[in-house]
Amino acid sequence: MQLIARILLFGIVFHIPPPCLAQYANKPNNYYLEVGGAGGWGSVNYERRFGADSKWGARFGVGYYGEQTTKALTIPVSMNYRIALRRDSIAFLEAGLGATYFGQKGYPFSGGNVEREGSFLRLVPTFGYRKNERNGLWWRLSAVLILGKETFAPWLGLAIGYRH
Repeated sequence: MQLIARILLFGIVFHIPPPCLAQYANKPNNYYLEVGGAGGWGSVNYERRFGADSKWGARFGVGYYGEQTTKALTIPVSMNYRIALRRDSIAFLEAGLGATYFGQKGYPFSGGNVEREGSFLRLVPTFGYRKNERNGLWWRLSAVLILGKETFAPWLGLAIGYRH
């Protein structure tokens, strides 16, 4: 009897959901790596849904690119909206709008023909397809535009991450 009471107390204190529910839950925290996309060549990101079943979310990331003549730091920040394509909420279309800070030295993000140094902010609209796998992993393929006064750079992005 004491063993059953201890198990129940442990479950209440740590709120362990039944496996059948936890397995399919839409979890609000996402960590992911993105190649291409809003962070330039690559970035590490955190995304937060505004609720477990919310269509709205926000993301923040940090990216870096460096070689002998080129160094760049990127910080993408954006809001996104997703629309479920299936009833089980594992496939989505996503649209987002944000900005990316670029701090650079050398030739990055200028087509390789203009040396630029300093920092600047670019508008970054995105549109993509996202698939949540049942084990907490997810992936996204997105089309991204990096827009600015002298910049029009279409990119593709591939993100792979984990929900919890």
